[in-house]
Amino acid sequence: MSQSSKPLKVGVVGMGGIGNQHADAHKKDALAQLVAVCDVVEEKADAAAKTHGVKAYTSVKDLLANEELDIVDVTTSGYENGSWHFEPAMEALAAGKHTLVEKPLALTLINRAQLRAQDFVEHEGGAVYLNDEGRRAVIMAYQKRKEDEVEHRVLGGKTPIGLIPHLQARLLARYLRNDLP
Repeated sequence: MSQSSKPLKVGVVGMGGIGNQHADAHKKDALAQLVAVCDVVEEKADAAAKTHGVKAYTSVKDLLANEELDIVDVTTSGYENGSWHFEPAMEALAAGKHTLVEKPLALTLINRAQLRAQDFVEHEGGAVYLNDEGRRAVIMAYQKRKEDEVEHRVLGGKTPIGLIPHLQARLLARYLRNDLP
């Protein structure tokens, strides 16, 4: 198998129903190699590790420190189920890992009280929309967050968060083409 077709090492974070489905899909894909699973609930992590024949972690920090992963697949539950997807996604991105995230990260603005009830308007039938002030708050928070810098391990320097998805996609494409220096 050439380097360009070498399986990508994957770790899955969040071992509920969707996480286990993703782990199964990674195991069945010739281009992927599931190497570890992670869940903050130790019993879930251990059960998934046993099912999938890989190592279990209860900390994303430990997962990233102990496994040489190409991809981190974040499949944690929604906020109604005690979600925890923003932090592991940001940890994986900061570690220079290609990161798949199931949930939108914008809900964090609500949890941080950067969006308030008055930023939403309810329409007939129960649909809820952001009003102009709410949209402005989201855009401002997004623009500010994009300017924050994190250490990018692969590129060896500080990188604005707003560029990480673009850079990660380009690095993955170069890896798949066997075009990395």
